[in-house]
Amino acid sequence: MKVNSKGKIEIDAQDIFDNLPKDSVSELIESLSCSEVVIKHVADQLLEGWTENGYHGSKCTGLTPSTEINIARDKIAKGADDIAKDRIAELERLVKSAEDLTNAGWDAYHKLNRSFN
Repeated sequence: MKVNSKGKIEIDAQDIFDNLPKDSVSELIESLSCSEVVIKHVADQLLEGWTENGYHGSKCTGLTPSTEINIARDKIAKGADDIAKDRIAELERLVKSAEDLTNAGWDAYHKLNRSFN
């Protein structure tokens, strides 16, 4: 960690990884992996191959995936059907719930309206 010429603190992530105990590094990575900005950049790499600013982790060029990004891309590709089915089912449940709430609201409205007539 150092202060740059503009007075801002600069942190070298690799330096942190190299100097923390392994269990602390794992804990830090677990925490970072749940951060929205980290998820976005990893998702960009998984789907597009690059972050929005043109960064990427290690890539393999052989047929057998040998980097974590390539292994994850293979897992996603192989599980795409299941992921899509689960997401569609989840969205259908949400639509059904919204429809049920809408119908209940209309039923209550009509019941109230009839009580005044």
